[in-house]
Amino acid sequence: MQEKKISMEDAFQVWWFIFWRTLLTVIGINLVLVTIIKFTPLKSVFNYLPITIPIIISVLIQIFYFKYAINRNYKNFRLSASLLNNK
Repeated sequence: MQEKKISMEDAFQVWWFIFWRTLLTVIGINLVLVTIIKFTPLKSVFNYLPITIPIIISVLIQIFYFKYAINRNYKNFRLSASLLNNK
């Protein structure tokens, strides 16, 4: 495997890959949650859910997309992660 120094362009490609997918997913989930909560007769029970649940979901989604970004072929490089055995 050939190693390459990371440039800002490479870092931006990885960041953009994770950012726009996370943004679209979080917006979609928020729209669904707001719609469900708005039309639910138990609005008082769901008072703080519109604030906390999207934060938790966005963190989980970012972890998922970060894992998905590793070992992916980009334009002119491949981001790879390997576990090192310290013996």
